[in-house]
Amino acid sequence: MAITIRRQSENKISDISTLLDFNPNEDQKEALNQIKDFVDNTIDNVFVLTGAAGTGKTSIMKAVISYINSYLGDFNLLAPTGRAANIIAQKSNFDAQTIHSHIYSISEIKDSTGRVIKLRFNAKSNAKDYKEVFFVDESSMLSDVASESDDFVSENSLLLDFMNYVKNGNENNKIIFIGDSYQLPPVESVESRALDVEFLTKEYGVTVKSFELTKVMRQGEGSYVLENSQMIKESINNNTLMPLLKYSELDSSNNQIDDYVKDINEFGYEKSICLAWTNNTIRDINKQVRNRLYDNPTDQIVVGEHLILTSGFYMNKKYIANGTFVKVIKVSQKIEGIAGYRFVTVYIINTDNGQELEGSYKINLDTIDNHEESMDSEKMKALWHERFKVNKDLRESKNKADDEYLSAMQVKYAYAITVHKAQGGEWDKVYMYPEQPSGKEGKRLIYTSVTRARKELVEIKKY
Repeated sequence: MAITIRRQSENKISDISTLLDFNPNEDQKEALNQIKDFVDNTIDNVFVLTGAAGTGKTSIMKAVISYINSYLGDFNLLAPTGRAANIIAQKSNFDAQTIHSHIYSISEIKDSTGRVIKLRFNAKSNAKDYKEVFFVDESSMLSDVASESDDFVSENSLLLDFMNYVKNGNENNKIIFIGDSYQLPPVESVESRALDVEFLTKEYGVTVKSFELTKVMRQGEGSYVLENSQMIKESINNNTLMPLLKYSELDSSNNQIDDYVKDINEFGYEKSICLAWTNNTIRDINKQVRNRLYDNPTDQIVVGEHLILTSGFYMNKKYIANGTFVKVIKVSQKIEGIAGYRFVTVYIINTDNGQELEGSYKINLDTIDNHEESMDSEKMKALWHERFKVNKDLRESKNKADDEYLSAMQVKYAYAITVHKAQGGEWDKVYMYPEQPSGKEGKRLIYTSVTRARKELVEIKKY
Protein backbone atom coordinates (compact mmCIF):
# COMPACT_ATOMS: atom_id res chain seq x y z
CA MET A 1 0.00 0.00 0.00
CA ALA A 2 1.45 3.36 -0.97
CA ILE A 3 -0.40 6.25 0.63
CA THR A 4 -0.16 9.33 -1.55
CA ILE A 5 -0.96 11.96 1.08
CA ARG A 6 2.41 13.30 2.18
CA ARG A 7 2.20 14.90 5.55
CA GLN A 8 4.68 15.52 8.33
CA SER A 9 2.79 15.99 11.57
CA GLU A 10 4.58 17.25 14.65
CA ASN A 11 2.26 15.21 16.86
CA LYS A 12 4.38 12.10 16.99
CA ILE A 13 3.44 9.37 19.42
CA SER A 14 6.06 9.33 22.17
CA ASP A 15 5.37 5.81 23.44
CA ILE A 16 4.91 3.53 20.44
CA SER A 17 4.00 0.55 22.65
CA THR A 18 0.60 2.18 23.29
CA LEU A 19 -0.29 1.20 19.71
CA LEU A 20 -0.28 -2.48 20.66
CA ASP A 21 -3.49 -4.15 21.79
CA PHE A 22 -1.65 -6.05 24.55
CA ASN A 23 1.05 -5.39 27.15
CA PRO A 24 4.38 -6.09 25.43
CA ASN A 25 7.23 -7.96 27.05
CA GLU A 26 10.63 -6.27 27.46
CA ASP A 27 11.87 -7.87 24.25
CA GLN A 28 9.03 -6.34 22.25
CA LYS A 29 9.37 -2.92 23.93
CA GLU A 30 13.04 -2.78 22.96
CA ALA A 31 12.29 -3.80 19.38
CA LEU A 32 9.62 -1.11 19.08
CA ASN A 33 11.88 1.61 20.44
CA GLN A 34 14.76 0.64 18.17
CA ILE A 35 12.55 0.60 15.07
CA LYS A 36 11.00 3.94 16.06
CA ASP A 37 14.48 5.47 16.32
CA PHE A 38 15.40 3.91 12.98
CA VAL A 39 12.33 5.34 11.24
CA ASP A 40 12.93 8.81 12.67
CA ASN A 41 16.66 9.11 11.94
CA THR A 42 18.30 10.01 8.61
CA ILE A 43 21.35 7.77 9.03
CA ASP A 44 20.27 4.14 8.71
CA ASN A 45 18.75 2.61 5.57
CA VAL A 46 17.66 -0.88 6.57
CA PHE A 47 16.27 -2.55 9.67
CA VAL A 48 16.14 -6.35 9.96
CA LEU A 49 13.58 -7.67 12.45
CA THR A 50 13.84 -11.40 13.01
CA GLY A 51 12.13 -13.77 15.35
CA ALA A 52 10.86 -17.32 15.50
CA ALA A 53 7.18 -18.19 15.33
CA GLY A 54 5.06 -16.66 18.10
CA THR A 55 7.47 -13.89 19.11
CA GLY A 56 5.22 -11.06 17.89
CA LYS A 57 6.81 -9.90 14.63
CA THR A 58 3.47 -9.09 13.02
CA SER A 59 2.21 -7.20 16.08
CA ILE A 60 5.41 -5.13 16.13
CA MET A 61 5.09 -4.38 12.43
CA LYS A 62 1.44 -3.36 12.77
CA ALA A 63 2.31 -0.93 15.59
CA VAL A 64 5.16 0.61 13.59
CA ILE A 65 2.91 1.05 10.54
CA SER A 66 0.32 2.78 12.73
CA TYR A 67 3.05 5.04 14.11
CA ILE A 68 4.27 5.96 10.62
CA ASN A 69 0.73 6.45 9.37
CA SER A 70 0.02 8.86 12.23
CA TYR A 71 2.59 11.45 11.13
CA LEU A 72 4.45 10.49 7.96
CA GLY A 73 1.81 8.78 5.88
CA ASP A 74 3.89 7.07 3.19
CA PHE A 75 4.56 3.36 3.52
CA ASN A 76 4.40 0.19 1.45
CA LEU A 77 3.49 -3.22 2.85
CA LEU A 78 4.98 -5.94 0.65
CA ALA A 79 5.58 -9.69 0.59
CA PRO A 80 7.34 -12.11 -1.81
CA THR A 81 4.16 -14.04 -2.75
CA GLY A 82 0.50 -13.27 -3.25
CA ARG A 83 -0.50 -15.68 -0.52
CA ALA A 84 1.88 -14.04 1.97
CA ALA A 85 0.62 -10.58 0.96
CA ASN A 86 -3.00 -11.61 1.54
CA ILE A 87 -2.18 -13.08 4.96
CA ILE A 88 -0.27 -10.03 6.19
CA ALA A 89 -3.04 -7.75 4.90
CA GLN A 90 -5.59 -9.72 6.93
CA LYS A 91 -3.41 -9.68 10.05
CA SER A 92 -2.43 -6.01 9.87
CA ASN A 93 -5.66 -4.51 8.46
CA PHE A 94 -3.55 -2.63 5.89
CA ASP A 95 -3.44 -3.27 2.15
CA ALA A 96 -0.48 -5.30 0.91
CA GLN A 97 0.89 -6.39 -2.45
CA THR A 98 3.65 -8.56 -3.86
CA ILE A 99 7.11 -7.14 -4.45
CA HIS A 100 6.83 -8.21 -8.09
CA SER A 101 3.68 -6.20 -8.69
CA HIS A 102 5.18 -3.15 -6.99
CA ILE A 103 8.56 -2.94 -8.71
CA TYR A 104 8.23 -4.76 -12.05
CA SER A 105 6.63 -4.32 -15.44
CA ILE A 106 6.60 -7.13 -18.04
CA SER A 107 8.09 -7.02 -21.54
CA GLU A 108 8.69 -9.53 -24.35
CA ILE A 109 11.86 -11.38 -25.38
CA LYS A 110 11.94 -12.35 -29.07
CA ASP A 111 14.10 -14.76 -31.03
CA SER A 112 15.71 -14.02 -34.43
CA THR A 113 12.42 -14.64 -36.23
CA GLY A 114 10.55 -12.18 -34.06
CA ARG A 115 8.75 -14.88 -32.12
CA VAL A 116 8.13 -14.07 -28.44
CA ILE A 117 9.85 -16.85 -26.54
CA LYS A 118 9.85 -15.46 -23.00
CA LEU A 119 8.65 -12.59 -20.87
CA ARG A 120 11.03 -10.42 -18.88
CA PHE A 121 10.50 -8.78 -15.50
CA ASN A 122 11.75 -5.19 -15.85
CA ALA A 123 12.38 -3.11 -12.76
CA LYS A 124 10.33 0.09 -12.75
CA SER A 125 11.92 3.44 -12.01
CA ASN A 126 11.11 4.95 -8.64
CA ALA A 127 10.54 8.64 -9.32
CA LYS A 128 8.95 9.50 -5.98
CA ASP A 129 10.80 12.35 -4.33
CA TYR A 130 9.23 11.93 -0.88
CA LYS A 131 10.31 9.59 1.90
CA GLU A 132 8.71 6.16 2.08
CA VAL A 133 9.10 3.22 4.43
CA PHE A 134 8.99 -0.25 2.84
CA PHE A 135 7.91 -3.17 5.02
CA VAL A 136 8.73 -6.62 3.61
CA ASP A 137 7.07 -9.47 5.47
CA GLU A 138 8.25 -13.09 5.05
CA SER A 139 11.64 -11.72 3.99
CA SER A 140 13.29 -15.13 4.41
CA MET A 141 11.73 -15.98 1.01
CA LEU A 142 13.33 -13.03 -0.79
CA SER A 143 15.87 -14.49 -3.22
CA ASP A 144 19.32 -13.11 -4.03
CA VAL A 145 19.59 -15.38 -7.11
CA ALA A 146 18.40 -14.29 -10.56
CA SER A 147 15.55 -16.54 -11.67
CA GLU A 148 14.57 -18.00 -15.02
CA SER A 149 11.86 -20.44 -16.07
CA ASP A 150 10.39 -21.68 -19.33
CA ASP A 151 8.31 -18.54 -19.62
CA PHE A 152 9.86 -15.79 -17.49
CA VAL A 153 13.30 -14.33 -16.92
CA SER A 154 14.74 -11.69 -14.63
CA GLU A 155 18.22 -10.33 -15.26
CA ASN A 156 18.81 -9.60 -11.58
CA SER A 157 17.72 -11.19 -8.35
CA LEU A 158 14.52 -9.97 -6.73
CA LEU A 159 16.51 -8.71 -3.73
CA LEU A 160 18.89 -6.67 -5.92
CA ASP A 161 16.09 -5.14 -7.99
CA PHE A 162 14.13 -4.29 -4.84
CA MET A 163 17.13 -2.66 -3.15
CA ASN A 164 17.84 -0.61 -6.29
CA TYR A 165 14.20 0.45 -6.59
CA VAL A 166 14.13 1.77 -3.03
CA LYS A 167 17.53 3.49 -3.28
CA ASN A 168 16.58 5.18 -6.57
CA GLY A 169 13.75 7.03 -4.81
CA ASN A 170 14.13 9.50 -1.96
CA GLU A 171 17.54 9.29 -0.27
CA ASN A 172 15.81 8.92 3.11
CA ASN A 173 13.75 5.88 2.11
CA LYS A 174 13.76 3.07 4.65
CA ILE A 175 13.39 -0.71 4.41
CA ILE A 176 12.22 -2.94 7.25
CA PHE A 177 12.79 -6.63 6.51
CA ILE A 178 10.72 -8.92 8.74
CA GLY A 179 11.24 -12.65 8.82
CA ASP A 180 12.16 -15.89 10.51
CA SER A 181 15.74 -16.99 9.88
CA TYR A 182 14.93 -20.57 10.94
CA GLN A 183 12.67 -21.08 7.94
CA LEU A 184 13.90 -22.53 4.66
CA PRO A 185 15.93 -20.11 2.52
CA PRO A 186 14.74 -19.35 -1.02
CA VAL A 187 15.17 -22.09 -3.63
CA GLU A 188 18.79 -22.14 -4.93
CA SER A 189 19.97 -20.01 -2.00
CA VAL A 190 22.02 -21.21 0.96
CA GLU A 191 20.80 -18.53 3.36
CA SER A 192 18.05 -15.92 3.56
CA ARG A 193 20.16 -12.96 2.48
CA ALA A 194 17.48 -10.33 3.15
CA LEU A 195 17.90 -11.19 6.85
CA ASP A 196 21.71 -11.27 6.70
CA VAL A 197 23.03 -7.97 8.10
CA GLU A 198 26.62 -8.54 6.97
CA PHE A 199 25.55 -9.46 3.43
CA LEU A 200 23.25 -6.43 3.07
CA THR A 201 25.98 -4.10 4.31
CA LYS A 202 28.72 -5.44 2.05
CA GLU A 203 26.63 -6.17 -1.05
CA TYR A 204 24.50 -3.02 -1.16
CA GLY A 205 26.51 -0.47 0.81
CA VAL A 206 23.66 0.28 3.23
CA THR A 207 23.71 0.92 6.96
CA VAL A 208 21.74 -1.77 8.75
CA LYS A 209 20.24 -2.08 12.21
CA SER A 210 18.78 -5.32 13.48
CA PHE A 211 16.89 -6.88 16.36
CA GLU A 212 15.93 -10.48 17.11
CA LEU A 213 12.80 -11.24 19.10
CA THR A 214 13.51 -14.28 21.26
CA LYS A 215 10.58 -14.55 23.69
CA VAL A 216 7.28 -16.18 22.75
CA MET A 217 4.27 -13.94 23.34
CA ARG A 218 2.12 -14.77 26.35
CA GLN A 219 -0.81 -15.40 24.01
CA GLY A 220 1.18 -18.26 22.51
CA GLU A 221 2.10 -19.95 25.76
CA GLY A 222 0.61 -23.42 26.06
CA SER A 223 0.46 -23.98 22.29
CA TYR A 224 2.04 -27.31 21.44
CA VAL A 225 2.59 -26.08 17.87
CA LEU A 226 4.75 -23.22 19.14
CA GLU A 227 6.39 -25.57 21.64
CA ASN A 228 7.38 -27.78 18.70
CA SER A 229 8.87 -24.84 16.82
CA GLN A 230 10.84 -23.76 19.88
CA MET A 231 12.24 -27.27 20.36
CA ILE A 232 13.34 -27.44 16.72
CA LYS A 233 14.88 -23.97 16.98
CA GLU A 234 16.90 -25.03 20.03
CA SER A 235 17.99 -28.20 18.24
CA ILE A 236 19.27 -26.11 15.32
CA ASN A 237 21.10 -23.69 17.62
CA ASN A 238 22.67 -26.40 19.76
CA ASN A 239 23.26 -28.95 16.98
CA THR A 240 21.42 -31.65 18.93
CA LEU A 241 19.22 -34.52 17.83
CA MET A 242 15.84 -33.72 16.34
CA PRO A 243 13.28 -33.63 19.18
CA LEU A 244 10.14 -35.73 19.29
CA LEU A 245 7.27 -33.52 18.17
CA LYS A 246 3.79 -33.28 19.64
CA TYR A 247 0.75 -33.84 17.41
CA SER A 248 -3.02 -33.68 17.67
CA GLU A 249 -4.80 -36.87 18.65
CA LEU A 250 -7.59 -37.65 16.18
CA ASP A 251 -10.66 -39.82 16.61
CA SER A 252 -10.41 -41.69 13.33
CA SER A 253 -9.38 -45.28 12.73
CA ASN A 254 -5.74 -44.25 12.45
CA ASN A 255 -6.14 -43.12 8.86
CA GLN A 256 -5.16 -39.47 8.72
CA ILE A 257 -6.02 -39.16 5.02
CA ASP A 258 -9.66 -39.87 5.91
CA ASP A 259 -9.49 -37.12 8.53
CA TYR A 260 -7.97 -34.72 6.02
CA VAL A 261 -10.70 -35.42 3.46
CA LYS A 262 -13.32 -34.92 6.17
CA ASP A 263 -11.80 -31.51 6.95
CA ILE A 264 -11.86 -30.53 3.27
CA ASN A 265 -15.50 -31.55 2.92
CA GLU A 266 -16.49 -29.68 6.07
CA PHE A 267 -14.36 -26.53 5.92
CA GLY A 268 -12.99 -26.25 2.38
CA TYR A 269 -9.39 -25.98 1.25
CA GLU A 270 -8.54 -22.80 3.12
CA LYS A 271 -8.41 -24.34 6.61
CA SER A 272 -6.08 -27.30 6.15
CA ILE A 273 -3.20 -28.54 4.01
CA CYS A 274 -1.02 -31.63 3.71
CA LEU A 275 2.76 -31.20 3.47
CA ALA A 276 5.36 -33.77 2.44
CA TRP A 277 8.99 -33.81 1.41
CA THR A 278 9.21 -35.83 -1.80
CA ASN A 279 7.41 -35.74 -5.14
CA ASN A 280 6.57 -39.44 -4.88
CA THR A 281 4.89 -39.03 -1.49
CA ILE A 282 3.01 -35.96 -2.71
CA ARG A 283 1.80 -37.79 -5.82
CA ASP A 284 0.59 -40.77 -3.78
CA ILE A 285 -1.24 -38.65 -1.19
CA ASN A 286 -2.84 -36.49 -3.87
CA LYS A 287 -4.11 -39.62 -5.60
CA GLN A 288 -5.62 -40.99 -2.40
CA VAL A 289 -7.25 -37.68 -1.48
CA ARG A 290 -8.76 -37.31 -4.97
CA ASN A 291 -10.07 -40.89 -4.90
CA ARG A 292 -11.88 -40.20 -1.64
CA LEU A 293 -13.16 -36.75 -2.59
CA TYR A 294 -14.39 -37.62 -6.07
CA ASP A 295 -15.08 -41.36 -5.83
CA ASN A 296 -12.13 -42.64 -7.88
CA PRO A 297 -12.40 -40.15 -10.75
CA THR A 298 -11.28 -41.15 -14.23
CA ASP A 299 -10.99 -37.54 -15.44
CA GLN A 300 -7.77 -35.69 -14.56
CA ILE A 301 -9.66 -32.48 -13.78
CA VAL A 302 -13.10 -32.39 -12.16
CA VAL A 303 -15.31 -29.63 -10.75
CA GLY A 304 -14.03 -28.61 -7.32
CA GLU A 305 -10.43 -29.58 -8.11
CA HIS A 306 -7.80 -27.89 -5.97
CA LEU A 307 -4.73 -26.99 -8.04
CA ILE A 308 -1.49 -25.03 -7.73
CA LEU A 309 0.27 -23.23 -10.58
CA THR A 310 3.77 -24.57 -11.20
CA SER A 311 4.72 -21.75 -13.57
CA GLY A 312 3.77 -18.10 -13.83
CA PHE A 313 0.78 -17.52 -16.10
CA TYR A 314 0.43 -14.48 -18.37
CA MET A 315 -2.43 -13.93 -20.80
CA ASN A 316 -4.65 -10.98 -21.75
CA LYS A 317 -2.46 -8.69 -19.61
CA LYS A 318 -3.13 -10.89 -16.56
CA TYR A 319 -0.27 -12.33 -14.51
CA ILE A 320 -0.81 -15.10 -11.98
CA ALA A 321 2.28 -16.10 -10.06
CA ASN A 322 3.83 -19.52 -9.71
CA GLY A 323 2.53 -21.10 -6.50
CA THR A 324 -0.97 -19.58 -6.68
CA PHE A 325 -3.82 -21.86 -5.57
CA VAL A 326 -6.86 -22.12 -7.84
CA LYS A 327 -10.15 -24.03 -7.64
CA VAL A 328 -11.98 -25.36 -10.69
CA ILE A 329 -15.63 -24.28 -10.77
CA LYS A 330 -16.45 -25.53 -14.28
CA VAL A 331 -14.66 -27.90 -16.63
CA SER A 332 -15.27 -28.93 -20.24
CA GLN A 333 -15.85 -32.59 -21.03
CA LYS A 334 -13.80 -32.24 -24.21
CA ILE A 335 -10.09 -33.10 -24.16
CA GLU A 336 -8.15 -31.48 -27.02
CA GLY A 337 -4.99 -33.12 -28.34
CA ILE A 338 -2.44 -30.94 -30.15
CA ALA A 339 1.20 -31.81 -30.93
CA GLY A 340 1.28 -34.55 -28.33
CA TYR A 341 -0.18 -32.39 -25.56
CA ARG A 342 -3.66 -32.67 -24.06
CA PHE A 343 -5.69 -29.61 -23.03
CA VAL A 344 -8.94 -28.99 -21.19
CA THR A 345 -10.94 -25.78 -20.76
CA VAL A 346 -11.76 -24.64 -17.21
CA TYR A 347 -13.26 -21.77 -15.24
CA ILE A 348 -11.43 -21.09 -12.00
CA ILE A 349 -11.26 -19.11 -8.76
CA ASN A 350 -7.99 -17.79 -7.36
CA THR A 351 -8.38 -19.16 -3.84
CA ASP A 352 -5.48 -17.08 -2.54
CA ASN A 353 -7.68 -13.99 -2.81
CA GLY A 354 -11.13 -15.48 -3.48
CA GLN A 355 -11.50 -13.81 -6.88
CA GLU A 356 -13.06 -15.59 -9.84
CA LEU A 357 -10.93 -15.16 -12.95
CA GLU A 358 -12.91 -13.73 -15.84
CA GLY A 359 -13.36 -16.01 -18.83
CA SER A 360 -12.15 -19.55 -19.52
CA TYR A 361 -8.61 -20.91 -19.49
CA LYS A 362 -6.76 -23.88 -20.92
CA ILE A 363 -4.91 -26.28 -18.67
CA ASN A 364 -2.11 -28.44 -20.04
CA LEU A 365 -3.05 -31.85 -18.61
CA ASP A 366 0.41 -33.28 -19.27
CA THR A 367 1.95 -31.07 -16.57
CA ILE A 368 -0.13 -32.52 -13.72
CA ASP A 369 1.79 -35.78 -13.25
CA ASN A 370 5.05 -34.63 -14.84
CA HIS A 371 7.82 -34.17 -12.26
CA GLU A 372 10.11 -32.38 -14.72
CA GLU A 373 10.51 -28.65 -14.09
CA SER A 374 10.74 -27.73 -17.78
CA MET A 375 8.50 -28.51 -20.74
CA ASP A 376 9.79 -30.80 -23.48
CA SER A 377 11.46 -28.46 -25.99
CA GLU A 378 10.74 -30.58 -29.07
CA LYS A 379 7.06 -30.95 -28.21
CA MET A 380 6.83 -27.20 -27.58
CA LYS A 381 8.32 -26.51 -31.02
CA ALA A 382 5.71 -28.80 -32.54
CA LEU A 383 2.97 -27.02 -30.62
CA TRP A 384 4.25 -23.65 -31.86
CA HIS A 385 4.17 -24.98 -35.42
CA GLU A 386 0.60 -26.27 -35.14
CA ARG A 387 -0.78 -23.13 -33.51
CA PHE A 388 1.10 -20.84 -35.90
CA LYS A 389 -0.80 -22.37 -38.81
CA VAL A 390 -4.27 -21.69 -37.37
CA ASN A 391 -3.90 -18.61 -35.15
CA LYS A 392 -3.73 -15.34 -37.13
CA ASP A 393 -3.06 -13.21 -34.02
CA LEU A 394 -0.15 -15.44 -33.10
CA ARG A 395 1.31 -15.18 -36.63
CA GLU A 396 1.17 -11.38 -36.41
CA SER A 397 2.44 -10.93 -32.86
CA LYS A 398 4.53 -14.09 -32.47
CA ASN A 399 3.66 -13.80 -28.79
CA LYS A 400 2.61 -17.01 -27.07
CA ALA A 401 0.38 -14.94 -24.76
CA ASP A 402 -1.88 -14.52 -27.81
CA ASP A 403 -2.53 -18.25 -27.95
CA GLU A 404 -4.44 -20.04 -25.20
CA TYR A 405 -2.73 -23.37 -25.91
CA LEU A 406 0.86 -22.12 -25.94
CA SER A 407 0.19 -20.13 -22.77
CA ALA A 408 -1.95 -22.79 -21.10
CA MET A 409 -1.74 -23.06 -17.33
CA GLN A 410 0.73 -25.55 -15.92
CA VAL A 411 -0.65 -27.02 -12.71
CA LYS A 412 -0.43 -29.82 -10.19
CA TYR A 413 -2.86 -31.13 -7.61
CA ALA A 414 -2.69 -29.10 -4.40
CA TYR A 415 -4.10 -31.43 -1.74
CA ALA A 416 -0.54 -32.31 -0.79
CA ILE A 417 2.30 -29.91 -1.65
CA THR A 418 5.97 -29.43 -0.89
CA VAL A 419 7.10 -27.33 2.05
CA HIS A 420 8.69 -24.76 -0.29
CA LYS A 421 5.32 -24.31 -2.01
CA ALA A 422 3.68 -23.77 1.39
CA GLN A 423 6.05 -21.00 2.52
CA GLY A 424 4.27 -17.73 3.11
CA GLY A 425 1.01 -19.56 3.84
CA GLU A 426 -0.78 -20.46 7.06
CA TRP A 427 -3.54 -22.96 7.77
CA ASP A 428 -5.49 -23.79 10.91
CA LYS A 429 -4.49 -27.44 10.60
CA VAL A 430 -1.44 -28.93 8.90
CA TYR A 431 -1.22 -32.63 8.07
CA MET A 432 2.43 -33.58 7.77
CA TYR A 433 4.14 -36.70 6.50
CA PRO A 434 7.56 -36.31 8.15
CA GLU A 435 10.51 -38.14 6.68
CA GLN A 436 13.86 -38.45 8.43
CA PRO A 437 15.53 -35.01 8.47
CA SER A 438 19.18 -34.67 7.57
CA GLY A 439 21.26 -32.02 9.30
CA LYS A 440 20.38 -28.36 9.72
CA GLU A 441 18.51 -28.08 6.43
CA GLY A 442 16.30 -31.05 7.32
CA LYS A 443 15.43 -29.41 10.62
CA ARG A 444 14.63 -26.15 8.88
CA LEU A 445 12.36 -28.09 6.55
CA ILE A 446 10.40 -29.52 9.49
CA TYR A 447 10.43 -26.16 11.30
CA THR A 448 8.92 -24.47 8.25
CA SER A 449 6.28 -27.21 8.03
CA VAL A 450 5.36 -26.95 11.70
CA THR A 451 5.08 -23.16 11.61
CA ARG A 452 2.53 -23.28 8.76
CA ALA A 453 0.01 -24.48 11.39
CA ARG A 454 -1.98 -21.90 13.34
CA LYS A 455 -3.72 -24.36 15.67
CA GLU A 456 -3.18 -28.05 14.95
CA LEU A 457 -0.48 -30.33 13.62
CA VAL A 458 -1.32 -33.88 12.53
CA GLU A 459 1.23 -36.58 11.75
CA ILE A 460 0.33 -38.80 8.81
CA LYS A 461 1.50 -42.21 9.95
CA LYS A 462 0.34 -44.14 6.93
CA TYR A 463 -1.43 -43.48 3.67
